[in-house]
Amino acid sequence: MVDGDKAVSAATELVGSDRQPTAVGAPPDAPLGVVDIGSNSVRLVVFEGASRVPTLLFNEKSLCGLGRRLMDTGQLADAGVACALKALRRYRSITQALEVSALHAVATAAVREAANGVEFVRRAGECLQTPVRVLSGEEEAELSARGVLSGIPDADGIVGDLGGGSLELLNLKHAGLADRTTLGLGPLKLMGEGMAAARSQATMAMKAVPWLKSAKGRSLYLVGGAWRTLARIDMAQRNYPVRVLQQYEIGADRASLLCQRLAGMSRHELEALGEISERRLDVIPYAAMVLEALIAAAKPKRLVVSSYGLREGVHHAALEPALQACDPLLEGARAMGTRYGRPVSLSGEILTFIDPLFRVEAPRQRVLREAAVLLSDIGWRLHPDDRAVGVFHRVLRSQFSGITHPERAFLALTLLMRYGGSSAGVESATAADFLSSEEVEAARILGRALRTAHTLCGHATGTLCHFALELDADALILKVDTPYADFVGEMVERRLAQLASALGVSHRVDTR
Repeated sequence: MVDGDKAVSAATELVGSDRQPTAVGAPPDAPLGVVDIGSNSVRLVVFEGASRVPTLLFNEKSLCGLGRRLMDTGQLADAGVACALKALRRYRSITQALEVSALHAVATAAVREAANGVEFVRRAGECLQTPVRVLSGEEEAELSARGVLSGIPDADGIVGDLGGGSLELLNLKHAGLADRTTLGLGPLKLMGEGMAAARSQATMAMKAVPWLKSAKGRSLYLVGGAWRTLARIDMAQRNYPVRVLQQYEIGADRASLLCQRLAGMSRHELEALGEISERRLDVIPYAAMVLEALIAAAKPKRLVVSSYGLREGVHHAALEPALQACDPLLEGARAMGTRYGRPVSLSGEILTFIDPLFRVEAPRQRVLREAAVLLSDIGWRLHPDDRAVGVFHRVLRSQFSGITHPERAFLALTLLMRYGGSSAGVESATAADFLSSEEVEAARILGRALRTAHTLCGHATGTLCHFALELDADALILKVDTPYADFVGEMVERRLAQLASALGVSHRVDTR
């Protein structure tokens, strides 16, 4: 295996600087593993390879509670150590079986603060057969922020990463790393003090961070399992139709009220919610209280959940600079198109063919349109009766990053229309909950344009260059090279008429 300590050291040295991390030397298609030894959980994530949007091959955590008694004893808990070492031996076996060629192991707050942390790191390294790097609070914050940026490249606001032993805060300005700090406000630390004392400590700690005031009216990006649990609770209470945590948004006022309620609930009341694992029940009230204090101090406009954090930051830092710069949505759409569709070489032809319909287009609209084109053939192996609905749900719930929930709805509705789905069905109504009437209409037009393009060329590459669309104030015109006139049959005429109707114009076919 590649020396994980050197890889993470290089990554953290460069985070926040003007230089870019270099690749760690693993083959691009080789599985890459990250072990994250936290104050509450020990986790292994194995990524498919060094790609911009890697697929998870394996993802498992053990809630060991290494830091559960740290405040009282100054030591990692014996039971937690035994649990963690057992998990690490299993993770070693898994990574060997998966032929992981690069394994990065990091440890955070509890291990760096415990008197027996050095001994634990030695034993953990023996279990994993790779060095374990103990991150400083600053390194932990920076890698968490890099993870957020890998999934939300335009993130601008405060990143808060709540672990069991500490809270890392970092100020993102124009996708750059600015102020940062570490606070000892992890729930496992606070639980021994009681809620009233813990709340006072959290409030005072937040007041001592002067740059938090710069978050007013901006976004607060939430990282960490406890805060993701709060988001799941909010989703359930809202009966939210898209159970995808990445870039789930909550208004600050709503989030503050939720935190107040959860911080005051008994264990029995929390159990009744049905969204909290048994081993997080004691943690959630303190995690909620810390978030409530952070909202009060920072006064953000909204909270945005990031499923990407430290582990994804380690992975992202190991990529070549050219890969780091790629758009995660387009890379994810390209990967899905390659996996489920026919040759994606047709995508460029379709994009060029429909360009004349979208002369006035914002940069973000162009990205979404390109993503829709890359995804426009992913339903071809599905049963015809299920294509439209099946593709809708696949796109709506897929593991894309770099995309908001309304944008997910736009792409899903576009693909529903591309496969001839109903504009009056349940799926369309679900998408419409996220979109304005103008956005719904734009999805309908784009979907019908894609349907027309695929029907016209019969999914054959090298064909669409013999056709061209023109759109003027009154008509949609399909220009056809004379030798290819026979490609225009009844079905093409029908698709063209549907597209023209969506555009509010007439249509005709001209040979050239």
